[in-house]
Amino acid sequence: MTLRTHDGALVHMTYGGRWVTPPELRGDMADPVRRHQVDPAHYYFRTNPLFETGAEPYAWLNDIVCVGSGTWSRAGSPTRSPRSCERPTAAIPANAFVTSVFARLRA
Repeated sequence: MTLRTHDGALVHMTYGGRWVTPPELRGDMADPVRRHQVDPAHYYFRTNPLFETGAEPYAWLNDIVCVGSGTWSRAGSPTRSPRSCERPTAAIPANAFVTSVFARLRA
């Protein structure tokens, strides 16, 4: 995914992760009607976005590590919530950090 910031800079984001579902839940998870009803505590769904940019104001994004936790929504698609993001020079609560990054990039 490529985001264009309010000042025209480009920030590329890719992400990988792991989704592990116990065999007894795979039928429910495969069913788009039932998957959002499965308790997220019973499966493992983590993602880690990677940011890349050559734009100097956002170069610090190249050096952060983020981990998100995912669940299935009623709309049938996975949703991701930040678990932690660390900026090398500051410790900031994950939700505030991710919200501020995307607010700045999209503003």
